[in-house]
Amino acid sequence: MITSKRLSQHKDSSKTVIANSRLEVFTDGDIGINPAPEDSFSKLEFYTSTNDSAVLTIDPVLNEDWKVIEQDLGDSGFGLITYEYTVTNTDLNQHK
Repeated sequence: MITSKRLSQHKDSSKTVIANSRLEVFTDGDIGINPAPEDSFSKLEFYTSTNDSAVLTIDPVLNEDWKVIEQDLGDSGFGLITYEYTVTNTDLNQHK
């Protein structure tokens, strides 16, 4: 997972996600901004445990591909927003 230069500017180590499960892989924030996925990531790459090359690359990351699953904003309009991105078997199989 690669974050954008705009905010955190770092590569994250890999996370293992078991099929049919959900995993939080990244938290981002800054004072005065509600970072959206395209603010936090320049691209996302998915690998299998037996493959050294990406089986799915999302580049560019687009906000409209993500679902807001939780939103807790204060009167200022700032607060916490949780986004979810779903990777399906179809996604993985299209990119083999």
